[in-house]
Amino acid sequence: MLRSVLSLLPVLMTGLALCLATGLWAQADETVYAIAQKMPEFPGGMTGFRTYLLSNFEFPEELLTSPVDGPVQVSFVVMKDGSITKAQVVRGQHPALDKEALRLVNSMPNWIPGEQNGQKVNVLYSMPLRFAMPKKVAAAQPQRTVQAAPAKP
Repeated sequence: MLRSVLSLLPVLMTGLALCLATGLWAQADETVYAIAQKMPEFPGGMTGFRTYLLSNFEFPEELLTSPVDGPVQVSFVVMKDGSITKAQVVRGQHPALDKEALRLVNSMPNWIPGEQNGQKVNVLYSMPLRFAMPKKVAAAQPQRTVQAAPAKP
């Protein structure tokens, strides 16, 4: 009996190593849902989220002279305690805007966690953050004009 158990030990160890290496061995509380019955929510809902973005967004100085704007697609995991982890830019616009998007996401307050079958669960959340140059700066910039070259005599 002992010999048969010992002969299976290398097979079991190899299987365990493969499971750990490929991520197949995960504890139940590490499961991340793509969709939950009740999705996570920012405190105050979308209105609270917009208020958070407007009060915390800092347009990168290096982009004040360039017409870069548009959405930065971010994804992150809302953990069952509401904390935000694994934030990443899925589709960016410019490295400076991408960095600002990650800063905003990583500094968000805890969310109301998602639920599955009445239990709080980790949920993957993805959303576009739309950026535009501040209107005050855009209005203060000189307009570009095209001038004709002086005629040669």
